[in-house]
Amino acid sequence: MPPKPADDLSGPGGEVLAEAGAAVLAYALGLSGDWHSAQDLVQEALLRLCQNPAANRWERSGRLLRSVVHNLAVDQSRRRAARPDELLMGLVRDGDVPLAPGPDPSDGVTDSLAVQQLLACLHPHQAGVVRRLYVDGLTMSEVAAELRIPVGTVKSRNHQALALMRRSVVRG
Repeated sequence: MPPKPADDLSGPGGEVLAEAGAAVLAYALGLSGDWHSAQDLVQEALLRLCQNPAANRWERSGRLLRSVVHNLAVDQSRRRAARPDELLMGLVRDGDVPLAPGPDPSDGVTDSLAVQQLLACLHPHQAGVVRRLYVDGLTMSEVAAELRIPVGTVKSRNHQALALMRRSVVRG
């Protein structure tokens, strides 16, 4: 069914919109600060007004519409205050289902550079063990076989390298 033209105010609430629509929309815009949110507030208020049989006294429904818009704006503000971190990070728009954040490609680059700097501070034997264990994903036994050294030496070099890297990060 095609949408009705904007100036067609027939149907429930049409009289209210004709009389108080611009004022209520301006009020909603002042509350929300965003044109689209203001329109959403007015639409939701009209929907609630039309669904409430006790509120269908159209002679006072302009004031009632404004009250419903106000209450909806307060509810929206309280929802935002309850989840400010999600909203600030852009993960959730009010009324949406929370979305999992996607990986930030710059984090991988930053981490990679930091690890390279830390590995450069290590003795070559220690750096070789750490690279094979954590970058190549080899086991202690596989590193020991590849380097032709005992497993205990691999463990010792890894332990010393990680301790040195931790101290470097803490001093950092």
